[in-house]
Amino acid sequence: MQSRDQFDQEHFRRAWPMGDFFRLRQYTPGEVESLGMPERHVAVLTDVGIPEEAAPFLAFDDPQLPCPLETWALSDVFVEDVDRFVVIGSDGSGNPVVLDRTRPGFVLLIDRERGTGIHVFNTSIPRFLSSLLAFRDFVDLRNQESSPAVALAALAERLEGIDPEAWEVGSLWLAEIEAQAGLLAG
Repeated sequence: MQSRDQFDQEHFRRAWPMGDFFRLRQYTPGEVESLGMPERHVAVLTDVGIPEEAAPFLAFDDPQLPCPLETWALSDVFVEDVDRFVVIGSDGSGNPVVLDRTRPGFVLLIDRERGTGIHVFNTSIPRFLSSLLAFRDFVDLRNQESSPAVALAALAERLEGIDPEAWEVGSLWLAEIEAQAGLLAG
């Protein structure tokens, strides 16, 4: 299992492919100053950045982000203490990907499409980036592997190892693994 402090910024930069589709968006110190995040999370956002786009259908390229959740259109989803969330991106359905100021570093999704509330991706920004890299590696392996089910099992094991705490509370990565399993079965 990966300790919360084992994120290697240089490894991530080398492992994340470069190019137009895979650009990393580095935040300025001013952008992250008001996030109330631990110093190591701020360092990751300013030194490494976050992919502008990443599978599965995530985007972090809006130049107006990060922004407070109250400025984000939420449709009919009721969210308590809206000021505790900062939007850093969105999924393919326009659901905001947020950081939680009350649990510094937690990366969450507010599901306004299905109105199911707040769901955990990861318990820290470094673990979120490691999970994005794991999923990207899975996509590459799935496309090359003679048995995509083996690639999916490896992804599940890797994601659980990256962030066991998120896994225990039902990380959104579990739902993504179920969706991928459905695609493989179909």
